[in-house]
Amino acid sequence: MVESKTFGSYYLPKIIIWIILGFISVVMLYPFLNVLAQSFSSNTPIVDGSVYLIPKGFTLKGYKFLFSYKLLFVSFFNTILYTAVGTALNVVLTLFGAFAITRKHLVFRKGFSVIIMLTLWFNAGIIPNYLTVSSYNLIDNRLAMILPSAITTYNLVVLKSFIDKVPQSLEEAAQIDGANDFQVLFNVVLPLIIPGLATIAMYYAVRHWNDYIPALFYLRSKEKYPLQMIMRELVVLVNLQDIGAAGNGSQAVRYASIVFATVPILAIFPYIHRKFVSGIMEGAVKE
Repeated sequence: MVESKTFGSYYLPKIIIWIILGFISVVMLYPFLNVLAQSFSSNTPIVDGSVYLIPKGFTLKGYKFLFSYKLLFVSFFNTILYTAVGTALNVVLTLFGAFAITRKHLVFRKGFSVIIMLTLWFNAGIIPNYLTVSSYNLIDNRLAMILPSAITTYNLVVLKSFIDKVPQSLEEAAQIDGANDFQVLFNVVLPLIIPGLATIAMYYAVRHWNDYIPALFYLRSKEKYPLQMIMRELVVLVNLQDIGAAGNGSQAVRYASIVFATVPILAIFPYIHRKFVSGIMEGAVKE
């Protein structure tokens, strides 16, 4: 009786939790697997809606056309460039900004904090943003994909919460030894907030990878388009019959493009998953 009760009270809740999590995982994974199956299927089953998890009328024509599309790899390189440079700039500026507003000796510190927090609820809007970018002659400039979104207020607040958790005694000890603010930041604070940096870096990288609205507004040359703009043309705007995708795989091109745009970010995510999760948890708990 005791063993049965112990088994039921200890294992049964875990089994129920695993079943629920397994069901949620299947529900979340199904759309991607469905897209993957359709990317290898021929036109008729896709149009009929009869493709679920297994390709029907297996064909590689969708991928063959996609990889022969001249702007695909140009846009892929552009996206890598925008993501790498943009994320690096984002992390550096967010780090400096978050560190600055935690300094008690900063003049007008509370005023800066209020102004920054207001941007969480209010923003200028599309037209003022466009006029600002235009006034700096950034239209059809690659920097328009990076500079206007150099800092996100939410990420700055998240990183600030990490810096606030660094023991004040460590900073005071460094200052007694003659360290200035930059030395305190790089030698004391930075090593202790790596999970926080990984968290906001992931946020920024995913946003840059998926971003196409700035390109839609600010870029004119297709040679500067990010991958998502080319995917948008293939999935939404372009008549594939007109651009040479006629045949058994023209519908599959759309799904192949979705897979191509999704897989790289999925491949990178597991490498920073641990720090990403620990960063979210540490940033969310305030003792």
